Formats: sequence, C-alpha cells, structure tokens
Amino acid sequence: MIEANTPEELLQLLQAQKREDFENNAEYEAYIDSFYTLENILTRVNYVLQNGKEAFENNSNQELRFNFLMVYYMKFGFIKVKEYKRAYETFGVFVEKEINWYLEDERSSKGNFDYTSNLFFIALQLICEYKHTGTVSDPLLKMWTVISPEELVNILIFPSYSNPDCLPSNLEFIETYIEVIRIMMEKKIKKSLLVRHSVSCVKLIYDEIQYSIINDHSSYLEQFNKLEVLAEGLLPKEIFELYRFLIDFQIESTNDPELTFYDKVSNDEIEFLNRVSKKAFIWGEKNKKFTPAKDYFDLLEHVDDSEKIDLIANCIECLLFIKDTSFRSNFEITNSLVEVLFDHKKYDLLSELYLKGIVDSERKWFEIAFSLKEHQHTDIAKKVYLEGIEMGDNSSVIYNNIGVILEEDEKNYMGALEYYRHANKLEPDDELIQKNINRVEKQLKQEKQRLGILKDTYFKKINKYHRNLLFTIYKLQPNEHITIDELIQASKQSETFVRNNINKLIELKLIKENGNGAYSIETVIEELIADYVDPKLERQIIKVDNSTLYRPIFYHESEITMYKVLIELFPQHFVFPNISLKTIFEVDKIREFITNEQLNYLFMAHVDFAVISTSMYTPIIAFEKDSVYHDNMTVRSRDEWKNLIFQLGGIPLIRIRFNNSIPAETLKHQIRDATKELILELKQDETNNRFINEVDFKKFGLLTNTKYDFKKVELTWNKVVGKGIAQKSKVDDFVDDDLLISISEELYSIVEMSKDRIFEELKKEFPQLDRIIYEYY
Repeated sequence: MIEANTPEELLQLLQAQKREDFENNAEYEAYIDSFYTLENILTRVNYVLQNGKEAFENNSNQELRFNFLMVYYMKFGFIKVKEYKRAYETFGVFVEKEINWYLEDERSSKGNFDYTSNLFFIALQLICEYKHTGTVSDPLLKMWTVISPEELVNILIFPSYSNPDCLPSNLEFIETYIEVIRIMMEKKIKKSLLVRHSVSCVKLIYDEIQYSIINDHSSYLEQFNKLEVLAEGLLPKEIFELYRFLIDFQIESTNDPELTFYDKVSNDEIEFLNRVSKKAFIWGEKNKKFTPAKDYFDLLEHVDDSEKIDLIANCIECLLFIKDTSFRSNFEITNSLVEVLFDHKKYDLLSELYLKGIVDSERKWFEIAFSLKEHQHTDIAKKVYLEGIEMGDNSSVIYNNIGVILEEDEKNYMGALEYYRHANKLEPDDELIQKNINRVEKQLKQEKQRLGILKDTYFKKINKYHRNLLFTIYKLQPNEHITIDELIQASKQSETFVRNNINKLIELKLIKENGNGAYSIETVIEELIADYVDPKLERQIIKVDNSTLYRPIFYHESEITMYKVLIELFPQHFVFPNISLKTIFEVDKIREFITNEQLNYLFMAHVDFAVISTSMYTPIIAFEKDSVYHDNMTVRSRDEWKNLIFQLGGIPLIRIRFNNSIPAETLKHQIRDATKELILELKQDETNNRFINEVDFKKFGLLTNTKYDFKKVELTWNKVVGKGIAQKSKVDDFVDDDLLISISEELYSIVEMSKDRIFEELKKEFPQLDRIIYEYY
C-alpha cells in the first residue's frame, strides 16, 4: 500500500532505495529488478501526480525544487524501463520552459547555471527525446553547444549527488551523445567545439570502463568504434589507437586485479606506444586538450622493468617539448616518478625538468642536485644541495657531494675538505667519505709543496732572460693563444733563444703548453708577476662565443612576481635577490650572541630579497617568501634562527607566504600592508628611525601631511560612509589638504550621489580639508 503526504515522501516514492540498505548484492539486485518494472513505475508516478498537485502549484523556492526533482525521477524511472515516449511526454511543457530558461540564463551570464544539478536533467531529456523522436530539438541541441564538454565528463563520472546513479544508464547517454555529435556535425557546428565534444565522449567511454563495474564491455567497445568512425577528421587516429590500448588494459585488469600496465605492455609494443603518445602530446598542446596524454601518463608512474623505462622517458621528453605552461601543469611529476627516473639514471631528463620549472627542488633535492651535477650543471647542483641543507637535510651524502663539486669542478680543495669533514662527523664509519678526506688532505699537502717549489724556482733558478719572457707572456695573456711567433716579436729575441728559454721554463714548470703551440703561466707565478708589474687595466672586454651557458637568477615564477612587486614599492632603492646572510651582517660582531650551530647556518643561509639604501649601501629591510615546506619542524627551527639573526643584526624581516596562483596585485597589497604595519610600529620608537628615513610613506598608504592623524582620519571616514563602503575603501594619504581615498569601482554610483554630504561631514572634523580625491580600483 503506497502512502505519502509531504513533498519529501512523494519524492521518495519515485526513488529506489540505496545499496547500503541491503545486506548483500543479491538482495539489492532483486529489489532493483522488482522496482524498475513498468507496472511499479506507473503506479508510483500516477500516485504522485494525483496527490502532488498542490505541491506543484506552490511557488515557494523549496517546493519548486521538489517539483524539479519529481519530474527528474519520473523521467528517470520511465527511461530505466525503456518507456521513452512516456518519459518524453511527462511534463513536456515544463521541460521546454526549463531548457529555454537555461539558454536565457547562459546568454545573460547570470552565473546561476548549476551544472551539478541541472546537467543530469538535460541529459535525461536528451536520452528520452532522441530515443523517442530519433532527433534532437533545436533548443536542446543549442544547450549542448553551451555546455562545457570538460565539465560534462567530471560530473557524469564523478557525480556530486549522494546517489552515484544519477542517470538511468551511462551507456544510453553515451549512445545518445554520439548521435548529438553527429547532428552537430551535420549542422556545421564550429570544429573546435566538435573536437572538444569528441574528446569528452572518448573520455566518458574510457572512464566508464575504468571506474564502473561492468560485466559486458562489448557495448562500450561498439560505441567506441562508432565514435572512431564518426570523428575521423576531428581527432587523429593515434588518439583512438592510444585509447584502444588503454581500454584493453582496463578490461584485462578487471579480470586480473594483479595485472599492472607494464605487464600488459610487451617489448614489441613500446615503439607503438611512444609513437601514439607523442602524437597525443603534440596534438593536445595545439588543441588545448590534455586528457588523452594525461590518461596515458597517469598509468606510467611505477615501473620496475628497466626495458620499459623508455615509456616514461618518452612522455617526459614530450612534456619538456611542450611550451604551454598551463598544459604542462596538468601533469604531476610525483616524488615516486622522480625516484624512478633517478634509479634508471635518467639524469638528463631530471635536470631539464628542474631547469624548465616543471619540478622544484624542495621535495627531492638530492635526486635533482645529483642529476644536475651529472648533466654538467655543477653550479646549479651546488645551489640545490645548499638549499637542501638550509631546508634541514643534514645527511652526510649531501655534504659529501658538495665537497665533490668543490674538489673536482672548482678545484677549491680547502672548501671541499670542510664539507668532507662535516660529512664525516655525521657518518664517522663511512669509508668513502674518509677516502675523500685523505685524498684532499694529500692533494693540499702536495699542492702546498708544489707551490713552494715553484716560488723557490722563480726567485732562485731563472735568469733575467727567463724573467723577461715570463713578463712578456703575462702582458700578452689577454690573448687566448700566445704562440711562439708572438713571443719572438714581443720579446725582441731570436727564435732559437726564445725556444730554448721556453723549453727551460716548461722544464721548470713555471709555464705550461696548452696545445696548438700556445703557452700560459702557472697561477702562483702569475700572481707573483702581477704583484711586481701591477698593471693598470683601464678597460677589459671579454670575448664570447656562441655558447649559452648562463641561466636566469630566479628559479620560480613566484620569485619573479615578488621581485617586480618589491622594485615597484621601493623604486629608489636596490632590490637584491638571494643574498647571503654573511654578506649583510657583521659576522664577527654577531657571533658572540648566537650558538655555533646558528653561526654555521648564517654562513650557509641566504634571504630571498634585501632592499638596499642607495645612499649608504646598507640593507634597510629584507623579505622572505615562505611556502608549505616551512611547516616542517626542522625548517621552522631554522626559520627561527634566521629571525633571531635579523633581530640581532638590526634589519627588519618580513615573511610573506603565498603560491604561484596569487595575482601580482594581491601580493603587492599584502607586502604593502605588512610594510605599513612595520612603519607604524617603528614610528613609535624615535630612536629607531633609519628605515623610517629611507622609506616613501605614500607607497604604503601612510599620510605624509603631519597635520592630520591617520587613525583619526580613518575612523572619521569609516563613521561618515558606514560599514559597507568602509570595507571596500581605504584612506590613502593627505597631500597638502587633499584627502586621497582608494575605493572599489562598484561603489562609483553611490559615491557620486553622496560625495557632497561626505565632504561636508569630514569638513566639520577637519576644517582645513580642501577636497576629496577618489581613486577607483
């Protein structure tokens, strides 16, 4: 016996119970079979129509929502039992008005189009209309030119309703969707939109197979084949070849849950997958469609078979080739993917990923730095290692590897020894580190002995002719290749005499032959000659070849944004990025106030930006960009050290936390407000006025006319204009007796009507007030 009195009860009559209401699948499936019969659906629909009339005539928003859902579930039930005519005719006028309202709403950009609730309703109408009439009406077809195909995929596969079964059959919708694409093609709808719908339809088929429990996949494969034929000329054949492979894998993994993607791929298929996936990337960037490439990329993260690492490498190479950063941002290079590339020695790819800003060093700095070193970017590798130390990674391997860079690439043996010894303190039993220490100590000892011998030779074992020749080589050294002919001409000596003296100097190891008949002086001898000759170089032009071995000084887009904001706020100062703390602080004076560990940190750490006075060339304030990685306890501890160093050193430090998505103007307001707060605090302390004397108040919204008290002006303004306007406006400054106000553009009409009254009210409090100047933003 059916009985329902309230709108909620009427609505529940049209809905099947949920799976969680039953003990097992068998009971649930038997219930669904009995619920979705024509007799049962007709009984329930008729009861609702007879008893729900009063609810349909009620115009309250809540009841209107019930009306909408009742129509939805009536159509849902009829489509479920394949009564398409009944579904189509049920509340046909209501649906027609609803579709027209959607179109009007979209045209007028009211912003009320709710895809998450209304899209299913539109999909239901599409199914029943096409299945009953064999075509699609113009208003409904036009609706499909308005709907975002990408949003369609997200909502249908991952519905926001609590009930996941929001359509009677996703297969029926896909069948109908393909027909809609066909009709749109016949009506010459814009190709770019047809491409978007075709990609979304392929994605729907793939995701349905991937995420849904399907016993028979043949119907979906049939629709896939149908779409492939229809979309010829819209999508490259490689897109369908790639998706067909992915679909086959998903079907096979349904039957064998232990099957991995790499189990599915044979060695003979690697070349095929690399070819079609490369096409997916290239075509995807051109058409701004990342989904085919991403669906493939997402399956590649974990690989144990070294022969199949080429699949990942090919994708990474494609990603590096992509110039569109918004396209690239859809592909996440996870920590595990970095580890896979590193374990398979793909150092070149990891280096390029970092250099192009696709991955950062804050998560996997060891793997990134090691790869950079292997790929001959030693200076950047060292910087990344040092960043790792600053972020709290005190592993011995990082200190050891910095030592290797200093020893092998920079020939800085003393610096290398310092890092090797630090690594040894962390891992006293590590034989490799101890070997490195022994080797460098031996090198330093040998080098000291060698330099002593060379100096002794220079002063005691050469004659004036040898010395004359050394001075000649020194004078000619701006030339890259000093030849025997040049020496003969410059020294005014005979060829035989010059050759004999050159051979003697080479024998004494005071000069060396660099190949191609060119010579250069040993560094220590060159320094001795320079001390004696002391030449004055008025100018020096260093010639360059076609190499491009330089790089930007910024590593991330957010750093560039912050730099631009700071030079805008401090136009009369220098703004230096990534400046070492030991450069801006008197280390000898500050060391007595900090621990040895904090002192070591001071030598290694840097601050993101320092603002430098152009008169005294001293820092007046510093800024630090924080991120989520600063929530780490070790990093927070070092942040506290840095705060202490700046506090003791007398330089104000402002920390700003933001990410790449924050607009430059918003960041500017944050920095402006933080600096303004600092200025107001420092103004209370008349003894601490160095920063106050340097800064331009107006850049930070402070009053320059001392006749007026900022707080009083601000409070009076807020009181006169009221809370609503006060929240969207700001007192900027008093220039002479003109009050400057920044105010939201949306308040323009209100201000224009009220500006005379506002002026009169403020004039009462500030009689000297001349005028109010509004700056709208």
